[in-house]
Order: sequence, then C-alpha cells, then structure tokens
Amino acid sequence: MTFWAKMIRSALAFTLIASLLMLAGCAGNGPITANKAKLPQYESEFDSTKFYSIVHKSERALDARTNAASGAFFIDARPARDNYDAQQYQIVAVANKEYLIVSKLFGKAAKFNNNMTNSNLLMDVVKMNAAQRWKITKVDDEYYKIVNIGTGLAMAMVNGKLGQLPEDAENETDEEKEAKLWKISVAYEPKFASQPEWEDTFDGGSINADVWTFNPNTKRSAEEVEADRGPDKSKANRPELSSNLESNLSFKKKTAVLSLNLEGEDKITGTSFNTKGKKSFKYGRFEVWAKLPYGEGAQASVFLANDEGGDANRSEVNIFEFFGGIQDNVISSTAHFLNNDYHVMNTVAQFEISTGGKMADKFHLFALEWEETMIRFYVDGILYGTFSFNTAARESFQKEHYLGMNISALAPSEPGKSVKSPDSFKNTYPQHLQIDSIKYFPWEPVTEE
Repeated sequence: MTFWAKMIRSALAFTLIASLLMLAGCAGNGPITANKAKLPQYESEFDSTKFYSIVHKSERALDARTNAASGAFFIDARPARDNYDAQQYQIVAVANKEYLIVSKLFGKAAKFNNNMTNSNLLMDVVKMNAAQRWKITKVDDEYYKIVNIGTGLAMAMVNGKLGQLPEDAENETDEEKEAKLWKISVAYEPKFASQPEWEDTFDGGSINADVWTFNPNTKRSAEEVEADRGPDKSKANRPELSSNLESNLSFKKKTAVLSLNLEGEDKITGTSFNTKGKKSFKYGRFEVWAKLPYGEGAQASVFLANDEGGDANRSEVNIFEFFGGIQDNVISSTAHFLNNDYHVMNTVAQFEISTGGKMADKFHLFALEWEETMIRFYVDGILYGTFSFNTAARESFQKEHYLGMNISALAPSEPGKSVKSPDSFKNTYPQHLQIDSIKYFPWEPVTEE
C-alpha cells in the first residue's frame, strides 16, 4: 500500500470514529431534532375538544362531585344537567376504538379497580394504562356499552348502584343488557378562534425583538425560594442555580433552542425570554410544541405571568413545568397567586408517561385553555388537569398576563433540609428545551341565543 493510500485510509478511519463519537454524544445529551411529528389520528366518533355527559338509560348521570379527595365517581340521583362540570367528561381516543374518560372538573381519568365492590369508579392521574382505557361500542342509534380494557368488565347499574358486569355474559338476561346501556351526548364545547391571533414559529433565525425580551436575572436565592414555598414546608427547596445568558438561545432546524450548559466545574448557565411590556394575553387557548430536556436538576417551563405590584402580587400559571431526574417522564402545571397576604403555589395536576419513556424522547403538544372561571391543561390532546378559580385565584386570573419560557438548573438543598432537591451537577450537558412553535387562539364566550 502506498504512503498516500495509507494516509487516506487513516483519515477516513479518523472521520468515521469522530462521527460515531459525535452521534454517541448527541444520543446522550438530547440531540437537536427535526420539527414536531403529527399526532396520531385514531378512528373515533368522539371529538376530544368537546365535553360529553354520560347518562345511564335510567336517566341517572355519571357524576364526579362527591368524594373527590378519595377519587370516587358515582351515579347522581338527579337527572343530568348540561351546565354541571361534574357531569361532563372528555372522551379521548388513545388507540383505535380505545378511549380515556376524563373528568372536566378534576382532569382525572376514570378507571375500575380490580378489587372494587359494585359501588363506584376511581379517579386517577392520567397515565393511559390499561385500567384507564375504555372500549366504547354503539349498541344502537342512541346507546353505548362502555367496557374497561383492564378488567374486561362493562360499566353498569347493578341494583341501583354503579357496578361492573361481564361484557357479553352467557345467558344474559334482559335486565343485565339494560344495565349496560349508556347515552353519551355533547354537553359543552369550548369556543376558541379557529385560527391563531398570534404565533411564533421561530423559523426566522433570530428572536423577534418586537415581542420577546431577554430576561437577565431569574436566579433566586434559597431564602427567596423558601419564602415562595409559602406554608407548605414539605416541598423540596429548589433554589435556582443557573444564570441566564442570551448566547444560550439559538435557532436550529426551524426551532428555538434554549440550552443549559456546564461552564467549568461549578457554574451552569441557562436562558430565559418573555413578552413582558411588549405583548400580553387574557383568556384563550395556548399551544406549545416542545421537546424537553432530561436529567437531574434540569428545569424547564413555558408560562403566563403578571407581576404588577411586585413579586408579592405575582400570578402565574404554567402551560407546562418540568423537573428532570426521577421525574423525566412527568410534567406538571402549577398556579401561583396571592391569597390572604401570602403567595400560594398550587400544583394543579401532573401528567405521567407510563410506558417507561421520557418527555425528552420526542416533541409533545402542550396546551392550556383559559376561560373566565377555570383553566384546563392538556398534553397531546389529553386533558390532565383542571383549575377552577376560588375567590383569590379568580381575581388574579382576570388580568392580562405576559408569556415566558426558560431553562435553568436547580441547586442542591441547603444543609439540614428534610426534603432534598436534585443536584444539577449530576446531570450531563448540554441539555435543551426545543420550542417548535407557540400559538394563541382567543377565547370566544358562548352567548345565549
């Protein structure tokens, strides 16, 4: 082999090894990927943007108001009424002819517990496991049979109580057939503009300075975080460790990439942007296509906030909030508002992927619907939480709010804390929050005709 042939072969080998190392590095640190994939379209006769009433043939409605703390659904002795949030459910296809039945009032899914007596259903956080999936089959033009995938049992009325019966029992009596008949009809349809009033698709290669402002300082001390926790001292102390750098925002593959970087051995930098003073919003549907970071101490969020009157009067609600590590498969939605002179931080709901994956594995569609009396939270079209305003929250969420997004790191707990915070220095870097698009659809109140 000639000298030049050997040199060429060595160069090719070096290039191949370098490429493999780069791929390995990308795989380990959340690579920048292409834009969002289309959500799956399942065969369904139910519209997941609407809410349905589920009423037994006896005209008694499935209801979620009683025993909310223990998570019980029951049959209301009164006729169903369209304006009862507790009698309205989102029916979401999660596979062909398989659905989640999610309470509008609590944003939790119905399921049968295998050990239950014939008395009620349970409410659970949305995990999309077999016990929360239902096969809904039309029996005739008006009635449906609702069968739990996990148990194979049909939702029924047994001796005047909510119960379970085999889907197709041998020698089934007429009474047993009647017990499994449910009427499902539209009870409420939220009204939002069909087209976005405003959107940012981040495909221009730079930030829109007419809308967004770089936030140079969101890092808080342990004392500030302690005060922000309010009366609930059981929550982990999570002082923010990272400082913000505008250079940590880049634009790749037509997405905004907010990066979290380790600088040396003892400094982590993130970034944060918001529309404060430039663009504000009140009521509407917000949609964010995003791919999240992962790993211990990584924190990311897209949020709406109003801090007129200072931090003490701050109101905030997260379209999503993420804390990595053992919660790499979980996102939450938190509401902040002033109540009796102290700052309330209320985790409204959490959504958990139950298949062993991470939120960082792919893009997800995060959405928030804000109306006069409540806010609803969605992941990939699935309702997973509802925040109905009490007196204090109602006042806070009748104001204009600006939009913000950030990625940061969480510092370890102060010594002696009983509830420990994650340690961001145990993570791998860089980490990325990748935003494909943000869209705003104004709310259109339903007027009585």
